[in-house]
Amino acid sequence: MLPVFAWERAVQGWLSGRHVGALTVANVMFGGEGVVHLWAPVAVALTLGLLPAAAVLGAFAVAITVEAWLKPTFHRGRPRDMNEDGIPSGDCMAVAIWSPVLLGWWAAAPILLVAWARMARDAHYPLDVLLGAALGLLWGVGIAALR
Repeated sequence: MLPVFAWERAVQGWLSGRHVGALTVANVMFGGEGVVHLWAPVAVALTLGLLPAAAVLGAFAVAITVEAWLKPTFHRGRPRDMNEDGIPSGDCMAVAIWSPVLLGWWAAAPILLVAWARMARDAHYPLDVLLGAALGLLWGVGIAALR
């Protein structure tokens, strides 16, 4: 079990509840609730072609599998429920996969928005979102480099 560090509790405590409805919308559209798994490959296909879209879809499939394996491995709770596995953040992983492919360096904006939303909504600690984003960026930057 990976512990929650004191610095994470401090950051989480400061961010908790500091969100607006726009953050929730950004979280849903850019990183979660399965919505991004539908529109992001379509957007990539329309702008960059089928091969990058297939790569993004494949990365989503691998990310979902890796997330399902890592969460019980780390067995680290969430701020809102210590019994629910939280690391890595799947929403941050998802946004970090598609955004570098479509947005290049501008990918930082949606990644930071989703990370902030996940922490502000008490869904994740900072290390959860950092690991999720880092894993997603491995795939996203790799796919972006291939085009």
